[in-house]
Amino acid sequence: IHKLIESSSFVGMGLACPSDADEAKLFSSFFSTKRLTTATYEECTCCAIKPHIIKEKLVGKVLKNLISNGFVVSAIQMFKMERAAAAEFLEVYDGVVPEYREMVDEMCSGPIVAMEIRFKPTSIRINNDTSAEERQQRVVE
Repeated sequence: IHKLIESSSFVGMGLACPSDADEAKLFSSFFSTKRLTTATYEECTCCAIKPHIIKEKLVGKVLKNLISNGFVVSAIQMFKMERAAAAEFLEVYDGVVPEYREMVDEMCSGPIVAMEIRFKPTSIRINNDTSAEERQQRVVE
């Protein structure tokens, strides 16, 4: 992941979501503070719109679907991924998914829209004592 962060054109655009304070420090060392970002790095995930969706001009439909299902887009950036970065980004699928090479090819075939997304605060009612596992279960239900 370090190579991906260091080599990607989205460095400093807030598209990674550290899960704790230690990761936040690590990520902050990679991301430039010269660029402004709307990313919050809290209670979020990264969502990538692949090149074929962009080519088919369906980005608006994807965004509308996310928003209508209770998500908020807190940061967004379009970029082109190099093969090495795409392979590293998808390495968790190598040897697991038979289509791994095709997935890498897809990620390199054109621009990608990456977003930091989260649920709207009113989408899930929780108190501060609720564990991460309980919150995730509520999202799934």
